[in-house]
Amino acid sequence: MDEKETELQKNISESETVDSELEGKAAKKFSGEMEYKKSELDDELENLAETFRVELKKARETQGEECFDYEEASVPDEELCECCGENRKDKSFGENYAFCADCRQAMSHYPVSWYNIAVAAATVMLAIVSLMTFFTDFDAYYSAYNAKKAKSERKMTTAVSCYDEAISYFDDTNVNAKKLKLECAEAIYTTMPNGVTSMDKISDLVADALTDFDSHMPIYRSYTDMRDEVMVLYGTMQKFYVVINSTEYSDYEDDEVYESAMTAIGKILDEEITVKSIDGKSENKYPADESVVRFCQFMFAYTAGKHEDSYRYMRMVDEIKPEYTWLYAYELGLVDAQTGNTAQAKELAQRIYDKDVEAYGSYCVYSCAERMSGNIEKAIKWADKGIENVPENAEIYRNRAIAYAVNGELEKAKTDLETAIDIEENGLLIGTLICVENELGNSKTVESLTAYLEENDVEIPERAASYLSGKISLEQLFTEGTGDIE
Repeated sequence: MDEKETELQKNISESETVDSELEGKAAKKFSGEMEYKKSELDDELENLAETFRVELKKARETQGEECFDYEEASVPDEELCECCGENRKDKSFGENYAFCADCRQAMSHYPVSWYNIAVAAATVMLAIVSLMTFFTDFDAYYSAYNAKKAKSERKMTTAVSCYDEAISYFDDTNVNAKKLKLECAEAIYTTMPNGVTSMDKISDLVADALTDFDSHMPIYRSYTDMRDEVMVLYGTMQKFYVVINSTEYSDYEDDEVYESAMTAIGKILDEEITVKSIDGKSENKYPADESVVRFCQFMFAYTAGKHEDSYRYMRMVDEIKPEYTWLYAYELGLVDAQTGNTAQAKELAQRIYDKDVEAYGSYCVYSCAERMSGNIEKAIKWADKGIENVPENAEIYRNRAIAYAVNGELEKAKTDLETAIDIEENGLLIGTLICVENELGNSKTVESLTAYLEENDVEIPERAASYLSGKISLEQLFTEGTGDIE
């Protein structure tokens, strides 16, 4: 039994040894095979990588580097196509192009329906009609543009003229140019260049622009108030004309008649002015405007030769309605300049200028104030500026001629006066020219012009007569007293 066990163990030991040797040989064989396969795989991968590098190089050389952007996967959202949201926008069609090349190609194949064709055709036709209408009305629109531009530059005379042109055109084509009419009324209200006529025009413009319904809307309240205001001014002025045209006050040179007339004019303040609404369905009553009443008293006093009274009433207008520069500033400024109140005269001239650079009064007052102060060069420069902005105003030329005459430039003075007479012939211009011609020694021309005035029942003013008779010099005539021929 012991021998069998010993033999069995021996056999087992030998068997284990054999197995161990077999396992060792198998492991060695497998390890070799693995090393071979890994080397072969590395070679294959290297060959593939080299092939890829070669093909990539060829593609870059033929198609450009930009086609191989390895950052394509991380494109910012704002760079993605707005159609598919995947591809990068095709910037070759412009920096702000919204779609990629694929989507652009796809959209080019979209079918065009008859409905879309009809809409496109209608849009084109509408554009053509609009253009034709615009070019047909171009002159009117251009006039409106010039009117607004002139108004913004405080060139009120030009503005009103351009507004009139545009409004007239639209009226002829049965178009109610509401906005233009209201803007024109505002421009006229600023300067009231033609007195009562301007008041009447403002009323007509507002009434034409607004319908009965419009006239009751709060948005147009400022315009209806403006219309009512100028109608009160107009009504007050009409009451003055009723008084002044009465035969009772025709002999106003008589002191009693003068005082009686002034009292009658003052009583206008106790009266009311009736203004009808735009639709004519109602009316409002307003007290007569005091500033106009005082202005009327100024005019009557000036006509009667009561210069102290006229100055007092002008000053009252300034105190009551300083914004009504068109009503008093020119006359008051000239009186201030002539009486040595130079600072006040210039302040009034500036008020006029600030509202309208085409108002001749500002330049005349400035020129007169500087001349009466002995600043002849400044007087000429202000007149130069006036002629530049208001080239067709005779009075500015006359003021420059007077300044030239004081400066000894008589030929220039004569030329300016002749130009002024070509613009507007009146006794004041001819009387001034007579004085300049006399200073030049042109006696025959003086006689001819004097005879012309006599034929037209115009007398030589007192101060001009004093100069012509040798009582005062030309310089005294234009720098002392009123500084004028009157």
